[in-house]
Amino acid sequence: MQYAKLEWELHHDQGRALVNFERAVQAAPQNSHVLAAYASFLWEIEDDGEGDASKPESIQLPSELNIFVEDDAESDAKKGGNDEECYERMIEENPCNSLVLRNYAEFLYQSRRDLKGAEEYYGRAILADPSDGEILSQYAKLMWELHHDHDKASSFFEQAVQATPSDSNVLAAYASFLWETEEIEEDNTSQFQIPNHYEGAAAAANA
Repeated sequence: MQYAKLEWELHHDQGRALVNFERAVQAAPQNSHVLAAYASFLWEIEDDGEGDASKPESIQLPSELNIFVEDDAESDAKKGGNDEECYERMIEENPCNSLVLRNYAEFLYQSRRDLKGAEEYYGRAILADPSDGEILSQYAKLMWELHHDHDKASSFFEQAVQATPSDSNVLAAYASFLWETEEIEEDNTSQFQIPNHYEGAAAAANA
C-alpha cells in the first residue's frame, strides 16, 4: 500500500498504483488503513478525471435513477401526493427492481429514521440484486447501527468489497466500520487490563 502511494505521488502512474493498491487490498482485506488509502486514491483519480474511461455507463444509472425518482416525487407532490406514496406506488409496479427498493430503503433510513422498515427493504433489494456492493454496504451499516451485530455487519461489508472492489464509497464505509470497531475493542480491553483484585494482590505481594 505504501509503495502504491509512493508510485502515485512520485510518478503519477495510475496503472501501476492501481495494481498495487488492489494487491494490498487482496493481501489485507480487513486493514482499515489499506482500505482508506485505496478509497482516497480512487476519489483522487476520479476528481482528476483520470479514472477508467472504459467503465460502462451503467455504473452511473443509480444516481440517474435517484434524480428520476426525486423528480417523479416532486411532480407527485405538486399533485397533492407525497414522497412515501410515490415510492410505494413505484415498488408496487416494480417489486423486484433493486434500485427502487434501495431508494425507498434510503428514504426510510435517512428521512424517516425508520430503521426497521429500511432493514426490510434493503433485504429485499439484496435478494433482487445480491451483486450490488452499494446495497450490501448500506445494509451492513444499518446492521451495525440497528443491531450492533459485528459479525453480520462485517460479513456484509466483506461481500460488498468483493462485489465492487473499486467503489471508493464502499471501501471508505468499510474502513470507517473497522476503525470504529477497533476503537471499541481497544476501549473494552483497556477496561480489563488491571482489575481491582489484581491491584490488591500486587500491593499485598509488595508488602
